[in-house]
Amino acid sequence: MKRNILNTVILLLLLLSGGRLFSQTNQNGIPLIKNYSHRTYNASETNYSVTRDHRGVMYFGNEESILEYDGKSWTKISVPKQTYMLSLATAQNGTVYAGGVNDFGHLVSNTQGQLIYKSLTHLIKEKHAEVSRVWKIYTDKEWVYFCTTYNIFKYNTLTETIENINLPELSFWSLFADQTLYTSNFNKGLLKLSNDTIVPAKGGDFYANDDIFSILEWNTDTLLIASAEKGLTLFSPSKGTTRKINLSKTAQQTSNTLIENSVYAGVKIDSNRFAYGTQANGLFVINKKGEIETHINSELGLLSETISNLYYSQQSPSVLWLTLDNGIASVNLSSPVKRFGTQAGLNGNIYDIIKHKNTLYVSTSLGVFKQKEYSEKDRLFSPIEGISGERVYSLQNVKTSNQEKLLAAGDRDIYEIKNGKAHPLELNKDLEMSQIVPSQINQNQFYVATSRGVWLLTHKNSKFTLSKKPVVLADTTVLKITVDKHGNLWCKTLTELKVRDKSGNPKIVQDSIKNLKGNFFVLNSELFLTASNGVLSYTSNENSFKPYQEFNKYISTDDKILKEIFPLNNTSTVAYFETEATKCVTILKYTNNHWTIDSSTLNIIPPMTIQKAIQYDNFIYIGGQEGLFIYDKSVYKDFKIKPNTIIRSITIGVDSLVYKGAEGFFKTTEQNNSKVSQLHSPIKYKHNNIKFSFTAPFFEEEEDITYSSFLEGFNETWSIWLPDNTSNYTNLDEGTYRFHIKSRNIY
Repeated sequence: MKRNILNTVILLLLLLSGGRLFSQTNQNGIPLIKNYSHRTYNASETNYSVTRDHRGVMYFGNEESILEYDGKSWTKISVPKQTYMLSLATAQNGTVYAGGVNDFGHLVSNTQGQLIYKSLTHLIKEKHAEVSRVWKIYTDKEWVYFCTTYNIFKYNTLTETIENINLPELSFWSLFADQTLYTSNFNKGLLKLSNDTIVPAKGGDFYANDDIFSILEWNTDTLLIASAEKGLTLFSPSKGTTRKINLSKTAQQTSNTLIENSVYAGVKIDSNRFAYGTQANGLFVINKKGEIETHINSELGLLSETISNLYYSQQSPSVLWLTLDNGIASVNLSSPVKRFGTQAGLNGNIYDIIKHKNTLYVSTSLGVFKQKEYSEKDRLFSPIEGISGERVYSLQNVKTSNQEKLLAAGDRDIYEIKNGKAHPLELNKDLEMSQIVPSQINQNQFYVATSRGVWLLTHKNSKFTLSKKPVVLADTTVLKITVDKHGNLWCKTLTELKVRDKSGNPKIVQDSIKNLKGNFFVLNSELFLTASNGVLSYTSNENSFKPYQEFNKYISTDDKILKEIFPLNNTSTVAYFETEATKCVTILKYTNNHWTIDSSTLNIIPPMTIQKAIQYDNFIYIGGQEGLFIYDKSVYKDFKIKPNTIIRSITIGVDSLVYKGAEGFFKTTEQNNSKVSQLHSPIKYKHNNIKFSFTAPFFEEEEDITYSSFLEGFNETWSIWLPDNTSNYTNLDEGTYRFHIKSRNIY
């Protein structure tokens, strides 16, 4: 029976995928999500369509208007007598076209450079042609196709004429792929537009008695089709043949999952990935093997399960846009950094991260959490029983003669974690344990940093025992222990740095670290100390610390305080800083016989106190107050792409608006091999006060974009970088001025 979507724009089907999905889904983190609620954009909750203009400005079809978002502000473009703005598309010349109910048109600039909606339906020659709901719009060269379930209205942008192409009865959506416009028809299957006539696609009868929701380019002469009844299939237009995307059980399960959750929209991400929005269970990102790599729904951060449309630009990759029945969302699929947080079941501030028997464990202020195989009905992390609610500062793998054990240092005891439970060793309940560290001398002995000194933990005859008294620093709160290659203990306490040799005797170090606060670390078997002014390296021959310029030339600055270095391996570390205004983290890498800094990759991580960074295989795990962030080193992203900075308004005099943001409003000329935008007429001297507003349509942490401006003929230098997106000039002398603006994003 044909699915009825014509009476409701968004049909919420309460169907859940049966059984478990795939163990690799979301295993390396959830892409960073940003939600925009109706309170943010000040319009109706429900959105239906999305597109992007040539400048990067985004447009969303809302219930009674088109929303324009430039990364800084939202603008509502009124569409008279409309209830649903179902479709949007951008033509090659940058014009945005829109379709609603019984109407379609485009956005044009008025005399003040403000975008307004203008209907095109008056160009339809057949007076009785039914427009109805314009579900889809596609552009191809000079043509624009406004697609309903009754007609396709073909608009010629050069002659400004419209040709009406009638569709057969029981036609569904029209979909554009590989330079061909296809139509899904319940009786006849897949049809296509050829020479302005709707004809059957070769082999298209395979899709009869079905509704097609998405057609995407797979490779040469192969299309990936998502339909209501058959799920995912591969279709060859030239041969007219159909096959499954993969013969594996996993691929078939993926196809069934999209059927059961009512696939509704699709978009190609890159040569290997495709994103699908569903009506009942959020977003699925799959690869060509048919595996679900990412699944995001309301449980994992979206405002709604119901997705009406998707937009992703392969020419300018950044974020995937989702229109929802309760807001708008962007999903950062291009970033190599992902996250696990409370939505994934990982609760509390993160203190330590470790892999035990190839399973990830995370200790937090609320216990220990174990990553598990993905199930859409369960969280990605489960708490370890017997330690929930307890602060657990340290995790340590202990290798015994025949197995590997996992220990957790909590604020009440040391626990052995096995079979999903924490078993207290019941060593000393009066101690708050903060760290467990191998001794480097005896593989069966470990130092334990506690609230009353450093104690010795020994494993013998399958049993752990704690020394009867502290081995060093009794009655001192020890926060962290670093053991060097000689077995010496370098300790950070609440108040100062302490050093003990392997026998427990005080080790006298020259005044180079006296009164310093910081953290010791070992890199390439050498000892270092992070201090507020940089990194110090230890020279055993001189028994002293000296500035380590190989690091300090990158990280020692007046405005940044170095808090900690986390060695990942012999050739890379993570450096954590604090400034007066924020906190940040970078990567230091050793290549070509010297250290270099990667100051871009991790900038997407929000300001937070970093407690742990560690690397396993190609993944760097970084934990802190905002959750667990995972950097996939195998994912490439070009951080050097500069954001496009555009002027959004010009006001002269007191409040006279002469420009309001529309593309193509200015007169453009070539000067000194660069394009210069000019107002169409000079500004009179009596209006010698002028205000510019500007923005950069870049949507990764867009609130952190800063700007610098320069008015040639008035300013001598560029302004300092600030988040303010306006520049005001008053009492300008008569003359010619040129306004320059540039922006800087988080990278």
